[in-house]
Amino acid sequence: MFCKYCGRQLKEGEVCTCRQPKENPVPEKGKKPKQVEKPKRPKKPEVERPTQNFDGGKGLFILSFLCSILSLVSFLLLRVVFEETLSQSVLEGIYPYLIYIIPLIFGVLSFLFGIFALPNRKIRTISIAAVLISVIFTAGIFVSLFLFPYEPYSNESFADEEEEEEETGVDEERDSEAADPEETDEEKKESVFAGIKEDYEKGKLNYAGAKRALDELDLSELQDGEEELVFDFQTQIEDDLKDEMKTLAASSDYKTILTELTDMEKEFDVEDELLKELHETYEPEYILYLDTESKKLLTEGKKEEAVKILEEGEKLVEDKEAIAAMLEDAQNGVGADDYIIPDSNSKYLTESDLNGMTIQQINYAKNEIYARHGRKFKSKELQTYFDSKSWYQGTIEPSAFNENTLNDYEKRNAELLSKKEFSMESGGYKLDQ
Repeated sequence: MFCKYCGRQLKEGEVCTCRQPKENPVPEKGKKPKQVEKPKRPKKPEVERPTQNFDGGKGLFILSFLCSILSLVSFLLLRVVFEETLSQSVLEGIYPYLIYIIPLIFGVLSFLFGIFALPNRKIRTISIAAVLISVIFTAGIFVSLFLFPYEPYSNESFADEEEEEEETGVDEERDSEAADPEETDEEKKESVFAGIKEDYEKGKLNYAGAKRALDELDLSELQDGEEELVFDFQTQIEDDLKDEMKTLAASSDYKTILTELTDMEKEFDVEDELLKELHETYEPEYILYLDTESKKLLTEGKKEEAVKILEEGEKLVEDKEAIAAMLEDAQNGVGADDYIIPDSNSKYLTESDLNGMTIQQINYAKNEIYARHGRKFKSKELQTYFDSKSWYQGTIEPSAFNENTLNDYEKRNAELLSKKEFSMESGGYKLDQ
């Protein structure tokens, strides 16, 4: 058999070695062994590194410089240029913080933009410079915060006046201390009382203001005899208020009386006895005045004016029911001639007011009080009489009528009229005869 590669004849079972590599061949004498070349490793493919974006880095360091400049400019603008405007605007409360916070924000932004621009090799040096500038500006803001703290803006002329007043006050205090360095609490209290009295006499304090100021004084700390002066002054302001109210009442200016009393009452946390007494004295007179005046205006055909004065009076009086009844009559255009006793719902009647009236008129006047509130009557005579009146609107059955709807004037007057009626004739007036 023969080798299919080299053609050499082979014995039975022999394997040709023509294709097998020779291991460590022995070099012939005088010859160097051939170097076996190691197989070369395949080269790795070169990976292209992405080129840095120069424009992005350039934009960051430009922003860094811009924020550094804005940090300095914003500080100068807020601290110097716009100080007067901002310190006197709605930002007055936060202005002392804004002049440092806003520049610091720009400084921090400048620092961050500069840091982000550092990886770009082309602009690294410039970026470092931007970082240093932002750090310097930010540090400068912090230094100014401590070396030059913010002082509120003040007008020069106003500041000069304040300085003069302060200097004058200091000089006066020094003079007073030099004259009497151990001023007692009683002397200080006396000066406070003197100031209250002086303000009252100059018209700076009314009765309420002076009374409240006196209530704040501690009488136990006053000098001997000073307490009597305080009591005399309190009596004076009370008499002055009474005289003022009498003068206004003499000219029928009850509206001013009630207005002033109401305003002064609001200044006290606790009810003042004198104001309460005056209010109770002049309110009935004011209600009677309103009743008379409104009916006069209605007679003259001035309905709107009558309604107006009654609406104004209702706000000032406590007995609003009396005014409400008169207001309803005025709005319905009811005159004084439509009633037997027009003011039986707004003043207390006396025996003299009933002189000359017949028993029938007395009875009608008594029932007139109930008719004002819409009461119907079992008596045909009374029902017919009141139905003829423009102001009457009977809607409440006699059994359903509640006498608590009457005001104090009406209750008292109904009793007086009933007493008068039965004194004139036993059993009173005979209806439906």
